[in-house]
Amino acid sequence: MALRNPRLSLHVHDIAKRKVVKTDLEPLSQYLWEQTESTRQKALATYFVQGVGKGNLNPTAFGGFMVQDSVYCYKAKGSIDVAASRAQEGDLKAYLQKESGSYESYYQDLFTKWHIKDATGIDLDPACQSYAEYEHLVASTKDTIYMIVAMIPCMKLWPWLGQQLQTFNHGVYTDWYNANFDPTYDGYKQLDEFVDTAGTTIDKETALKVYSRCMEGEYEFFNSAQLMM
Repeated sequence: MALRNPRLSLHVHDIAKRKVVKTDLEPLSQYLWEQTESTRQKALATYFVQGVGKGNLNPTAFGGFMVQDSVYCYKAKGSIDVAASRAQEGDLKAYLQKESGSYESYYQDLFTKWHIKDATGIDLDPACQSYAEYEHLVASTKDTIYMIVAMIPCMKLWPWLGQQLQTFNHGVYTDWYNANFDPTYDGYKQLDEFVDTAGTTIDKETALKVYSRCMEGEYEFFNSAQLMM
């Protein structure tokens, strides 16, 4: 049985929710999401996303993307481990440790499916390589909350893409769409809550810089599938 993408590993109702103090101010998580709308729209328009949505994606492009995504998840697991090792005891550390296990199971499953023995043998596209390296930089040099910020674009973008693609016949990509672009997924809300309750431990402009770079990384990685052709 295929493992669920760790990007969509939990729904918010499966998680003990943290108490959020409501104010009249716009939540930081909403601000970050709204500020990156143009990049989301670019991601939606990519050949890969539209091809999955309409079921007409060239199999070569899909295969090339999946092999790279397998290695991306492998590298993301390493970045999460770095962030977890630097985190203080508490909710953030516990969350990252749990996500590490999910990513490990997922990339190992993909390695088996795509016959990958050694991740170092895969020649990554510059878009994927740069994105993975940036996440590792955040994990190794910034406070833990910014690793959470870096993870949100991926976890929030993919179900949003699924919502935009619901009306299409996904053809042979239906199973992949359901596992990866699940429009009902809401587990990203836990990460939004981490951000919204971080208080003075998070800087708005730094958060936007990290968030925007990772949202751009998502777009560039999707867009690289067309260049593979």
